[in-house]
Amino acid sequence: MADSHICPHLEHCPVAEYLNRPSERIYLQIFCEGVYHQCKRYGLRQAGAPVPENLLPYGGYKPEMNPLPQETIG
Repeated sequence: MADSHICPHLEHCPVAEYLNRPSERIYLQIFCEGVYHQCKRYGLRQAGAPVPENLLPYGGYKPEMNPLPQETIG
């Protein structure tokens, strides 16, 4: 039986693998392994809305995950 406090989407969540710093791992503990129903990503997914790849559980964005290509000057 699966742990009811673990987000059912954790295994395939693109953000989870990028939360590497200790200051970021707290998001995994709070949302992904705790109150996942309060996660902004989870809420959007449950509503059938698109979920930005770089959306963090609390609603902020992780800039270095920005899926948009960076323009080069030259």
